[in-house]
Amino acid sequence: MGTKWVNSDGLVVRFGTRPTNEDADVPAQTNTAGRVQEISFTLPDLTLLGTDATAYTAGEFVNAAKIPANATVHQVRVITKTAAASGGAADLLLGAYTIGSDGALDVVDADGFAAAGDSALANFSAVGETLTLTSSAGAALIGDATVGSSDVVVAATYATAAYTAGELEVIIEYTLA
Repeated sequence: MGTKWVNSDGLVVRFGTRPTNEDADVPAQTNTAGRVQEISFTLPDLTLLGTDATAYTAGEFVNAAKIPANATVHQVRVITKTAAASGGAADLLLGAYTIGSDGALDVVDADGFAAAGDSALANFSAVGETLTLTSSAGAALIGDATVGSSDVVVAATYATAAYTAGELEVIIEYTLA
């Protein structure tokens, strides 16, 4: 007969031979309420960003990672992969959007995760730099507020001036109540 125990991650570990009904008492779904979860994505070419995410091609975000409805975002980290450049003082905006029935983005908060001034060009000037935004930043959806009653995707835009170079990785940490 086999041996069964639960490790520190809550996973059931088994050794030896087992009867066919041994998994009957294992839950089919893990409850993630209160646990920090994350989505991450890369902005591979900042020159492709526009000033209005609702103008992006309909359907472009259909397979994008989503932050679940009623999630609370605790922090946003932006890691520089290729130094950003601009002909002016570019600001990165990271906003929350729902996907409409036509596949286009509908605004929840256009700078809810990174607002102008929080994410200036100077924050992305060297490879490896990490900008961490928390509730003390100007973005309204980091901290106590939830993302709303619908799942949201994150779309990037710029303010002030266009980017002429740059690649960034974005990691957003959130919890569900």
